Amino acid sequence: MAARRRADPSRGGHRPVLADLKAGRISPLYLLHGPEALLRDQLVRAIRLAVLPREAADFNHDRFHWPEAQAADVAAAAQTLPFMAPRRLIEVRGFELRTSEEEEKEESSTEQDEEVAILLNLFSDLPETTVLLFTAEKADMRHKVFRRMREAGTALPMETPSESELPEWLRLQAEDLGFAVSSEAASLLVEVVEPSLSRLRAELEKLVAYVGPGREARVEEVMEVVGRSRIEALYELGNALSKGNTSAALRMLHRLCDTKSPYAVVGTLRNQLKSWISAKAFLLQKKSNHEMASILKMAPYRAERLMEEVQGVSGRFLRSLYGKLIEVDRRIKRSGDDRRRRETLEMLILEMSQDPG
Repeated sequence: MAARRRADPSRGGHRPVLADLKAGRISPLYLLHGPEALLRDQLVRAIRLAVLPREAADFNHDRFHWPEAQAADVAAAAQTLPFMAPRRLIEVRGFELRTSEEEEKEESSTEQDEEVAILLNLFSDLPETTVLLFTAEKADMRHKVFRRMREAGTALPMETPSESELPEWLRLQAEDLGFAVSSEAASLLVEVVEPSLSRLRAELEKLVAYVGPGREARVEEVMEVVGRSRIEALYELGNALSKGNTSAALRMLHRLCDTKSPYAVVGTLRNQLKSWISAKAFLLQKKSNHEMASILKMAPYRAERLMEEVQGVSGRFLRSLYGKLIEVDRRIKRSGDDRRRRETLEMLILEMSQDPG
C-alpha cells in the first residue's frame, strides 16, 4: 500500500499536494475550503484518481451532501473496509458548521455538539484504509472541527490567485492541457480576459486547439484566439483615456460592452489601471521600457506603449481613479439593471478622461 502522510499545509500551495498525489503519497483527510469552484473541482478529480483504482471505484466511493447527511453516516462509511482495493474515499460536499456566535443565538446547540463529537472521534482514529474528503465554501479555522481537520490531514484554501500569480497559474494550466504559453502571452491573457479562472481556462482550451499539443502559444496566437478586435479596442480605450479624448473613450467602451459583460469591462479597466500605475512607477524611477518588460514579464512593445500613455499622467490621478473603480465595481454588482450598469461605466470613463496631470 502506498504511504499515507499528514501533509503540512504550510508547504506551499496546491502544487506539492498534486505532486504527492501523483507519487501515491495520500493524506488521510483533505479539506478544500473557499469559493473558487474551478480549483476545487480540479483537486477533487486529482484526489479521486489517486485514491480510487478505476476498476473498483464504484464500490469504494461514498458521497454525502451536508447537512442532509449526518456525522454518524459519514463515520459508518469510514469504518467500512474497501472492496478489492486498498482504500475507500468518503466525500462530504458542502460541509459547514455554525460559528460560535451563531451557536450563542440558538436556543440549543445540542444537535451540532453531537455531530461535532462524532466527527472529532472519527478524526482522532481514522482507519488506515479510509480517505476523507470535505469541501466547504467557508471554513472558520478557529472552530475545533476545522482545526482538527487541519491537524489530521491537509487543509487547502480554494482562493483565486492574485493578479501577480495568475500568469504562473496560466502556464501550469497550459502544461496540464499539453502545451505551453509564453510569459508575454500569459500576461496578455490576464490583461484582456475577464478576471475569472473558468474564463481564463476556457481561453486556454481554445488556445491549445488553435496551436496544437506540444506547441507554445505566443502573443500573436492570443490575439488571434481572444479576438484581435477586442484587444485593439482595449488598447484604443487606453490611448483615448491617456489623451483625454472623451468621445473616443466612450466609443471604445461601447464597443467593449457589446462583447463583454459590465463585470468583465470593470476587470479589464482594473487591469489597465494597474498596468498604468506600474508603468508610472518605472517611469519615475527612470527605468527603460525594456527593464519594465523584463521585470514584469511582458512584451517590450506593450511596456513602451504603457510608458507613452502615462507620460503626462500623475501617479496621484491614477491612484484616485483606481479607488473610484473599486466603488464602481461595488455599484455595478448591486445594480440589477444593465442600462444602469452601462451608465455607471460611462460616468467612470468621463472621470478617467479628465485632465490627468
